[in-house]
Amino acid sequence: MAITYIDPVQLTISSIGSWIDIDVSAHIPAGATGVILHVENVSTNSADIYDISFRKNGSTDGYSGKINFNTHEFFFVGVDANRIFEIFTVNILNVNVYLTGYFGSEVVFFDNYTAKTITTGSYQDIDISADTGTDTAIGAIFSVVNESISARQASLRKKGSTDDFKRYLNQYFNACSIIGVDENEICQGYIGDTSVKLRLIGYIKSGAVFNTNATNITPSTAASWVDLTALPAGASGGFIQMAVSGDSKCGLRPNGSTENIVRFIRGTAWAIVKCDNDRIIEGYKENTDVSFYLTGYSIASGDATIVAPVAETTVDAPTPTVDVRYTVDAVVAESTADMSAPAIVTPDATISAVVAEMVADMPSPAIPNNVIATDVATATADISAPTIQTGCSVDVPVATTTAEMPTPFVTIIVDTTITAPVATATADMSVPVIITNVIKLEYALKVVKEVSFNLKATKEISYTLKLGGEI
Repeated sequence: MAITYIDPVQLTISSIGSWIDIDVSAHIPAGATGVILHVENVSTNSADIYDISFRKNGSTDGYSGKINFNTHEFFFVGVDANRIFEIFTVNILNVNVYLTGYFGSEVVFFDNYTAKTITTGSYQDIDISADTGTDTAIGAIFSVVNESISARQASLRKKGSTDDFKRYLNQYFNACSIIGVDENEICQGYIGDTSVKLRLIGYIKSGAVFNTNATNITPSTAASWVDLTALPAGASGGFIQMAVSGDSKCGLRPNGSTENIVRFIRGTAWAIVKCDNDRIIEGYKENTDVSFYLTGYSIASGDATIVAPVAETTVDAPTPTVDVRYTVDAVVAESTADMSAPAIVTPDATISAVVAEMVADMPSPAIPNNVIATDVATATADISAPTIQTGCSVDVPVATTTAEMPTPFVTIIVDTTITAPVATATADMSVPVIITNVIKLEYALKVVKEVSFNLKATKEISYTLKLGGEI
């Protein structure tokens, strides 16, 4: 899965004034490529503006931004194979760093950033296709830093969007953004001054959806935690740009959480936040200066694998639609199936079974395209109004004929594999639809005990085969 969320874990920072390793291997699995960090400066003293920066372990990136007093921001940082990243800060008393999730193999972080330089004063294309190699990105991850002592405007949006959420970033503003790119791997950026730096630190290949135009999910209620508009079906978390037009506080958290981080964001911030099973995230806005925009969302994985032996099973599935590609390798003693106008379509499933008993009564079945292999001991088929085409002519009328024939051998090879032993299975399917692939019947007739034919004006042939043999 591209993004996995965890309950917040406060990380321990052991020293200040230099780049230090932060090992998160106790909290994220092998194969994780990066982490989601929620960082706050709890000091309310306006002089307490602290240097803080993050980088992938082994990186030589040396830039540094700051976190303002009484402020919170989100950072997305790569980890090495040992699940280590690096942090630089000058304060550990007022700065708290929380691990809230991690990225999987669908997300790539560079060892060192790539600077994306654009002109000021308008939205400009940022092409990341040369940075993704043979991959095709659906989203880009940026570090956004205002290196000026003065507030400067900046924003990011997906190519083709008409969104305009540019805000003034406070002095030495430092945060990360995740934003969608179009089919050519292009997004757009806006900077009001060259002191604002947009640095590409990674990209996402799959496992998320990015809106071309963001959805405004700002609640009407202020000064309390409230449920935001539910995310789209399949979402596991939201990518939300928080934007303020003044100096106001806001917060985001998973629905039902007791976390209570409500602080300034000094212009804008890009958050990745988990939703609950009803796809709800909670938001807090201090006043009407605060807006929340859903720029995209992570999607939950729906893959599942089930392996189980079955002793006896009864399935009642009215009007089923099944898509499978099977190979059936079964020993069948006696079988019966009642399939009226059946049809089956099958996806990837693997099944293997020894079937004790089945009966087949198929009125006018159509069996295209499957391959079946089975020894048949005894079978009875009643086929009304068949059409018979033979390569020979009959010179004599036949009223009733009894013939001894060898026991037939029926080879049935079906493009399905069954891996669970089944003693007895019963399926009651109203109006089932069966579409098969490749059915080939090969008959080697052996010892047919009795065959009787009754021809009626060439329109109806009824016959009974009594066969002997072993499956």
